[in-house]
This record gives sequence, structure tokens and C-alpha cells, in this order.
Amino acid sequence: MACMPIEVVPLGEVSQTSLEEAIREANSRQNQFVYSLMGAPDSEHFKVFAFNDIYAPKFLDQMSTTRDEIRGYHPYIIAFVDGQLSGERLSNLFASDRPEVGLGVATIANVPDVILPANKLSAYFLHRLAKQTLSFLAPHRKNHDDTRGCAYDLKIKKTRSAPKHEGSRVLRRMPRGPSFGQGGSLPSAAKRTGCSFRSLR
Repeated sequence: MACMPIEVVPLGEVSQTSLEEAIREANSRQNQFVYSLMGAPDSEHFKVFAFNDIYAPKFLDQMSTTRDEIRGYHPYIIAFVDGQLSGERLSNLFASDRPEVGLGVATIANVPDVILPANKLSAYFLHRLAKQTLSFLAPHRKNHDDTRGCAYDLKIKKTRSAPKHEGSRVLRRMPRGPSFGQGGSLPSAAKRTGCSFRSLR
């Protein structure tokens, strides 16, 4: 069975406990993707990019350069940050990505106690994992300005978003499978599940 390895890197004051809970949930609901926290020392190289204000294009450039410099196979990486995320035309973003090269970044800025209670942050992480995975699978699909009730709605107003529902809906459609573990390295997760890694690019 081939599995798609997706590594997650928490930066700044991102709750690792809530993130690990979301990773466990995502892994328990399907068997096509292996979500795991990127282990040290590789993850340490990304920590220098944890700023209060983050310009997404520059951040993604830095992620790409760092991925090229570290050893190992890292085809898909999602960074979670706590700083304000802005792009070329919008600010206060939830996320930004370059799915065609397997990179994504999402922020928790203005999410806890604004979008959902802080103790439910794992639901937001689950939503972002699902949304970013969709982008990796269909890199040429882009967000649209009009509201269609789908994962690609642009969500200009954060307070009108309901991330937990979209993430759950996407994961419910995935085949159920065994849990791949609570973090750890991708090779060890693969060994436990019998998965072989291949890039979808």
C-alpha cells in the first residue's frame, strides 16, 4: 500500500498538544496519508521563521530553501505558525501554499476564541490538514471569491468560517484505516503500517 507522507511543523506558540490530537484523528480516519510531526533536528531549521508578521510568499521561499538543505525525503510539509499571515493581495489570511511543490503554511492568529474556543483548536488543525491535503492532490484548484459552501470558498471574513465542519466532512469521505501513530519519523510510521512512500508529483 502506498501512503502519502505529510509532515507538520509547529512554529511559535502553536499548541503542540492540539496539533498532535488533530494528527491522531486525521490518521485514524483514513489510510492514504501519513500525517506526522517533523522530528528534530530537521524541524529546528524552520524555527527561525517564526515571526509576528509573516509575508507568505517570502515564508514559502524560506521553507523551500530549508527543505532543500535538510536531509531526507520531505515531499509535503505544512507549517503552523502563530503570526499574522499576509499575501500579495490580502492580509489576515488563514493559510497560503504552493501545492505544486508540496508546501503550505497556516496560522492560528485570530482563531482561538474568535473562530472557535481555544480548547477546540484541534478542530481547526484538522480542517487545515484536510484542506491542505486537498490542495496537494489538486494543486491547480484555487480558492474562488464567491461562496459555494465548499473547501475552496475564499472566506474573506474569518468569523463566518466553520473550519471544523469542512475538515470533518472531507475526512468522512476518506476510507477508514489504522492509526499511523502520534508523530515520530515518517520511516518509523511507514514501518508500523507497511506503507511505502511515493510522491504524487
